[in-house]
Amino acid sequence: MINQLPVEFVGKFGFLKDGYDMDFKFTSRQSDLSDIFTALPPSYAKFVKNTEVNGTGEIQVGLTGQYIASKNKHPDFTFSMKARNGYISNNHTPSPVRDLYLDMNMKVPNLDPDSLVFSIDSLHFRIDKDYFNSKFSVNGIKSPEIFARVNTEIDLEKWNRAFGVKAVDLKGRYALHLLAQGKYSTGVKKHGLRHVDTVITSIPKFSLKSSFRDGYIKYGNVPEAVKNITFDLDASCPDNNVKNFTLQLANLNATALTNYLKGYFKMSNTSGLAMDGALQARFRLDDLKQNPLPYSYQKPELWWQSLRKSTADDFKVSPVTAISKEEAEKLF
Repeated sequence: MINQLPVEFVGKFGFLKDGYDMDFKFTSRQSDLSDIFTALPPSYAKFVKNTEVNGTGEIQVGLTGQYIASKNKHPDFTFSMKARNGYISNNHTPSPVRDLYLDMNMKVPNLDPDSLVFSIDSLHFRIDKDYFNSKFSVNGIKSPEIFARVNTEIDLEKWNRAFGVKAVDLKGRYALHLLAQGKYSTGVKKHGLRHVDTVITSIPKFSLKSSFRDGYIKYGNVPEAVKNITFDLDASCPDNNVKNFTLQLANLNATALTNYLKGYFKMSNTSGLAMDGALQARFRLDDLKQNPLPYSYQKPELWWQSLRKSTADDFKVSPVTAISKEEAEKLF
C-alpha cells in the first residue's frame, strides 16, 4: 500500500559477468481514482483537498532488461495509466467533471531519451454540455515525430470550479480545435566561410483555430483582474515546410481598470515573410498604486497606436508608430 493505493510489486535482480539483469514491475489494478491521488507527493495532493474523486484507474510501471555499461546496454522503462468513468467535483460544485477517460503510455527503450515513445491515446471529459477530447503522441526528442488532435468547447469558470484551482480565477468561453502531424527537425545552414545558423527544416503540418470570449483572469494576490478578453486565432501550415506557415490573430481585446489593449496581427510566409498588424494600447501608471514602481512619477499616461505592414526586407527598419519621440521621453 502507498497511503490508500493498493499496489503489487514483483521483481528480480541478477548479476551478470559484466553487468546486471533486472525485471521490476509495479502495478495497481482497478483502483479507485481517489486512492491514486493519495499516492501523490504532498505538494500535489493538496490540490485535490476538499475534492470528491470517483472512478477507476490503473497504473503500471516497469524496468526490464540488462545493464551492461561496456556495451552501452540499459533496461527499458515503461509507464502506463488508465482512468475510466472519472468524476471530479470540488466542494460539490454544480458542474463537476464527468466521464473522465484516459489512456496514457510511455516507453523509453534502453533508457535512451531520444527513443522515447509517449502517447495519450485518448483523454476525454465533459462538464455539463462542454467537452474536451484529445489524442497526442510523440516519438523521439531530437527530431520528434508528433501527432496532436485537440477539440474543446469549454466554460473556463466551470472548469476552474470543478478542479478547485485557487491560484487563479478564470472565466470566459474558450474553444480550441487543433490537428497536427509530422516531424519537427532542425539543420545547419552555412553563410560564407564562418557564419552558421541553426534553421528549422521541418514542422508538423497543422491546422489550429482558437477563440476566447468574455475572458477574465485574476491571480489571487493581485487586486484587479484582466477583463473583457477576446481573440480569434487561425494558424496553419498545409505541409512540413515552415515557409508555408500562416497566422491570423483577430479581435484582440483586453482591459484592466482604465487600461486596454486591442488590435490584430497577420503573418504569412508563403511568398516571403509578410506581416500586417495594428495595436492600440492605453497604460496608466497611476493605476498601479497597489504595486508602486521603484521611482516617483506624476500620473503619466501612455496611449500608443501602431500600424505596421512589413516584409522580411523591413527588419532593419524600426516600425512606424503614432507616438512621437518627445512623448516617449516624457514617460521616463
